[in-house]
Amino acid sequence: EAIRHSLAQNYELREADGKIITHHCFASIGVTLFNRAEDDNAIFRAADSAMYRAKAAGRNQVCVHHHITLS
Repeated sequence: EAIRHSLAQNYELREADGKIITHHCFASIGVTLFNRAEDDNAIFRAADSAMYRAKAAGRNQVCVHHHITLS
């Protein structure tokens, strides 16, 4: 949540003509918890799945994937 909140803060961009515009961004973040995994790719797939759930739930949030096969 701290990372997502920091990304959402306004910041200024200077355009080529010198005009300054205020901008911000939002992030959909997927997190997974694990101790050990037989397949490292399983960790990335789980986090990716959580990220897509965050996007589907309205974006700009963090979702956690709790179900990963441990070896």
